[in-house]
Amino acid sequence: MPEELALFGDDDIDGAGATAIPLTTVRQPSLLIGRTAVDLLHELVADGSGPLQPRDVVFDPELVVRASSSASPPTRQKE
Repeated sequence: MPEELALFGDDDIDGAGATAIPLTTVRQPSLLIGRTAVDLLHELVADGSGPLQPRDVVFDPELVVRASSSASPPTRQKE
């Protein structure tokens, strides 16, 4: 398959690496996302003065390369 088609998934689900052709995936930092959500909630409750000011929190995903994709595109034979 990786010679003809690259396939990838999202969130690195359980078993993605254990399939017949291990699935390349994008892994989200779920533990860090959860900790950040708890910290923001704690900040909101501790402050008590009302809603927090909106802000962006950016998390970097990780590309987990497995056999369902190839590092380089295949070479095609001319007919």
